[in-house]
Amino acid sequence: MVLWQDKDHLCDLMMDQYFNSLIQSVFEVSSVDHITIFLGLIIQNDHKLMEVCMHNHGTRAIQKLLGNLKTQEQIRAVIFAVKRITVKLSKNINGEGDAMTQLIEKIVSHALVFTEHPFGNYVVQYVVKMKEPFVNATTISQLLGRFAQLSMNRQASIVVENLLEFSEEKAAAIIIQEIMCSANFVRILQDPCGNYMNSLGKSKRYWTGYITIVFPTWNVEVISVEV
Repeated sequence: MVLWQDKDHLCDLMMDQYFNSLIQSVFEVSSVDHITIFLGLIIQNDHKLMEVCMHNHGTRAIQKLLGNLKTQEQIRAVIFAVKRITVKLSKNINGEGDAMTQLIEKIVSHALVFTEHPFGNYVVQYVVKMKEPFVNATTISQLLGRFAQLSMNRQASIVVENLLEFSEEKAAAIIIQEIMCSANFVRILQDPCGNYMNSLGKSKRYWTGYITIVFPTWNVEVISVEV
């Protein structure tokens, strides 16, 4: 296989005007093991990875690779690699296009796995802090039913707190409602990881969203709450 012989130049081939189409085709038919090897070659050098992501032809090949990732380990490897270059990448016209969107979709679709991971939670935090309403709402939907548990996890509790801070009121209120209705609510308030709920209890912003969900017919504007 010609590509295998030139694997050390894979990034260059991905940026080539003619070979990038061939590389995309190879990614589509590659086995799990081959994708893992290709992935390792592409992300081993941050400078080269950023060059590919910012290149007109290279970014198309990256998109094709992302679309053919087959395991959580592969997705995790890409996320950690891109996290290292994400600031520069997000400022580039190609880097902030479809490839970045596709990567964010991958992160959100595996939000639960990464939220509880010692390092993966930082990636979820980065995405949440982008303050994209739809992205944060989708992330919340991925974590529904787990917020009480996550609130008592050292890594995950930070993600939950970020979701409350950087999501829209109604979306944040969904989290509060689930936690307050949990049988472990008191335990969460007493837990070192979950005690941020105590400070949230003094925030009118969160209670406004919560009341809107639980009592949709109430006029929140005329409700005066002592905090």
